Amino acid sequence: MSEALLTRARCEEIFGLVTAAARSEGVADVEAMLAVGVNALTRFANNTIHQNVSERGSHISVRAVIDGRTARASSNRFDAGSIRRVTSEAIAITRLQAPDADVMPLATITTPAPSVSAGTRFFDATATATPADRARAVKDAIDAVESESLTAAGIYSTNQSALAMLNSRGLFGYHEETMAQFSITAIGADSSGWAKGSACDARSLDTRALAARAARKATASAQPKELARGH
Repeated sequence: MSEALLTRARCEEIFGLVTAAARSEGVADVEAMLAVGVNALTRFANNTIHQNVSERGSHISVRAVIDGRTARASSNRFDAGSIRRVTSEAIAITRLQAPDADVMPLATITTPAPSVSAGTRFFDATATATPADRARAVKDAIDAVESESLTAAGIYSTNQSALAMLNSRGLFGYHEETMAQFSITAIGADSSGWAKGSACDARSLDTRALAARAARKATASAQPKELARGH
């Protein structure tokens, strides 16, 4: 099993820092949106893998509501000092705003919002995919294109993300998902073909079949001819 990017317990810990910072400035109504994602990518061209990269990012956005005023501040750091700072910034900006009669109060909820089932949009096979896993899938695709005397280029990415929204009225929404995407171009002497597929579960992404589809397009469009006007 993969390690959760952003657990519910961690969300509550972060929001506890937000509400504590807000209370210290006399503000009761605050909202926080949290996001963490890991994006990994394998890129290939001329029938050869030439790049493999991975990055992890996080985001927190805090909104305050004060007497018909509201504003938001954001950060990409989850340490305690940064959380307190972004909360104070949101409050300071809010207090500079003019009152707006159309500002809605924070949403309230009487029962905890159910989390999305892990089997619906989150798949461990995608979250734990390694560069070697992607390389094997890319090799299958390249083999299919090479068998048609064509050249392959494209990308294969595997990503996972976790999102949460919490507010001081009891709202707590949480969602996590994975996504695998494969895109390939088969290139001939005077033609090319393209195919792309995506799936939450990387195991259901048939890179060889997508490569074969791109190759068929490239073969079918070979030796193009100019048509006379009107045809």
